[in-house]
Amino acid sequence: MICPKCKSENVVVQVVPHVQTKRHGLLYWLLIGWWLKPLLWLLFTIPMLVIRLFGHKKVTTKVKSYAVCQNCGYSFIVK
Repeated sequence: MICPKCKSENVVVQVVPHVQTKRHGLLYWLLIGWWLKPLLWLLFTIPMLVIRLFGHKKVTTKVKSYAVCQNCGYSFIVK
């Protein structure tokens, strides 16, 4: 592999995971979330605590390969 910046062949490829959690968007919080979450906490405190502590989150992991030139330090995504 050749560095696009300095044209050196001294390049190391690394795999980097990107972890993302699923969250609600701005529209949800403007229309529903600002009043629904506090209401649920007031009415169902104990079940909400159990769900919050032991419930699962939606997590996605994506892996990208990055190449790093050992001569100039330039990094780029390998396609």
